[in-house]
Amino acid sequence: MGEATAGMREDNAKRDAEFSKLREDIAKRDTANTRWLIAVITAATAIIIAVMAVLLSST
Repeated sequence: MGEATAGMREDNAKRDAEFSKLREDIAKRDTANTRWLIAVITAATAIIIAVMAVLLSST
């Protein structure tokens, strides 16, 4: 019985290591997506401000 429990502990440790690696990968991907989204929003805001400035200056 002790051998089976030890084997199960090893399996659980391996599974935990795999899941923590997956969690790290997901966290990195989320960070990259967030940075990309912030860059797009910033660029769009800059374009909108430039267009409004041109429209206001022409009147």
